[in-house]
Amino acid sequence: MAQGDVFELNDHEKVTVRTSSAELLELDAEWQPSKHKPLPHSHPSQDEHFEVTEGELSVKLGGKTRVLGAGDTVDVPRGVVHTFWNTGTGTARAKWQVRPAQRTEEFFRAIGSLRKQGHGTSAGVSPPAGALLAREFSNEFRPALSQITRTLFLPALAAVARRRGYRLD
Repeated sequence: MAQGDVFELNDHEKVTVRTSSAELLELDAEWQPSKHKPLPHSHPSQDEHFEVTEGELSVKLGGKTRVLGAGDTVDVPRGVVHTFWNTGTGTARAKWQVRPAQRTEEFFRAIGSLRKQGHGTSAGVSPPAGALLAREFSNEFRPALSQITRTLFLPALAAVARRRGYRLD
């Protein structure tokens, strides 16, 4: 994995790798203005730290929503459901740290690959592609869905994606 790699996570958000090691993944993140709110999710065994460097960024963290501006920081402890989006009128930027890195950079690379294969949407990836990602990267990313949906629906949808030839490379 290389410093400077850029991953488009959806039509409104991209990240650039600053530093990548087993202990720490540091990113420069950029969000374009959008009414779209990404899927709430958590990270079972990772902590995140965000420092807003430009613009206005909203975060829903543990059921509470805050609007952050340049200079504001927020820590997201492992296991806490959250989502970030740009509520301003201009580009929002932040420094983003993930500890430990685990396979987060590989997760971002897989999103980019699926989008390039035609499985993308303006919000990220199609439901079958999202299910495949959620199954493969369950230690890094857990969508805020019911337990039944995660244990019954996602595996079935991920199997559909595999049968249709979706690849994570």
